[in-house]
Amino acid sequence: MLNPLLFCIVGLVIMSYAGTVEWDQIKASPVKTIMDNPMITLLPIGGLTALQGVALIFFRLLAIISTEISVTTRRVIQKTGLIWRTPDEIKRSYIEGCRIVDQSWLGQLLHYGTVEIKSISGGNLMLTDAVNPMKIRTEVNRPLNQNQTQAPGGRRAPE
Repeated sequence: MLNPLLFCIVGLVIMSYAGTVEWDQIKASPVKTIMDNPMITLLPIGGLTALQGVALIFFRLLAIISTEISVTTRRVIQKTGLIWRTPDEIKRSYIEGCRIVDQSWLGQLLHYGTVEIKSISGGNLMLTDAVNPMKIRTEVNRPLNQNQTQAPGGRRAPE
C-alpha cells in the first residue's frame, strides 16, 4: 500500500513544482506559453503519475476486499477474486508452520500483511494482504486437539 501512496505524493509534488497555469494564455498561444515556462510540461507527467497511484490504490483495495480467508479445525482456505473465485487450501494436519513474511509500518498501523503457511508436502500458501495477520498466525499455529482436551462442563478430560 505504500508504493501507490508514493506515486500519488510524487505526482502531486511534480505538479506543484510546475507552477500555476494560465489557461487563457495556453489557449491563445500554446507554443509561446511553453517556451516562456517550460516547467508547464511537467503538469501532465505529474498528473499521470498521481492518477496511476490512485488506480493502484483502488486495485489493491479491491483485491483486499475480494479475498476471503478461513481457518477451520480441518483446513485453511483462501478464496480470491471478485467474479472468478480461486480457492487455495491446506489441510491442518499437513501444516508445518506459519509466519508473517511482510508487514510494513503502514501494515502494522492498518492491521494487514502477508502470511506464509508452510506445508509438509512442500507447497506453501501465501496469504497476501491478509487482514489481521497476527490473529491468523495465532489461529493456524494453535494445536489441532486443543479443543478436545476439556470435557463437557469445563473440567479436564481424563488422560
